[in-house]
Amino acid sequence: MDDKSVSTVGRRCTVCSHVERFEIESTLISGTESFRGIARQWGLSSEAVRRHVRAHVSPAAQSAMSAVVGLTPLSIASRMLDIADSARDERVSAAEAGHSLLALQAGRAEAYALTKLADRLGITEGAALADLNDMEAVAITLARIARSDRATGEALAAHFDESDRPDIASSLRSLFQEQRKAVTS
Repeated sequence: MDDKSVSTVGRRCTVCSHVERFEIESTLISGTESFRGIARQWGLSSEAVRRHVRAHVSPAAQSAMSAVVGLTPLSIASRMLDIADSARDERVSAAEAGHSLLALQAGRAEAYALTKLADRLGITEGAALADLNDMEAVAITLARIARSDRATGEALAAHFDESDRPDIASSLRSLFQEQRKAVTS
């Protein structure tokens, strides 16, 4: 842990100045207790514990805490995407059932989760569009290769099967069928 005990506004950090700082920091690193639980246990505010971690805990220790707790930028992004996917599913179900207000609320939740995810990942609208264009070009090229070279296409399909994407594997295999029909016609 860093030895800085003054925050950026000149106030002493209540965790740094706490007589049981070592125990508090050990508990933080162990990941056995939430910020709220640590705050309650040592008579601190949850925000003071968060501020301490942000301002006075070394990046290496923060990384260790993330590994123990299981919250990494990737896992947080994955959870946010799960939330957005769930909101999308609710939106679609509500719309299909004719519940337009519920569909609108789920749509807002979906948009909020996706916006936060994009902000966290630093994805700008322009970058996302460029990535989509690149992915489209890759997909078109792979489809052409799958049509012209069945062995490569089958290898790609097998990879998608192994990656739990049988839908993509099936689409690739249907390209083989189309190619075979075109050749025999």
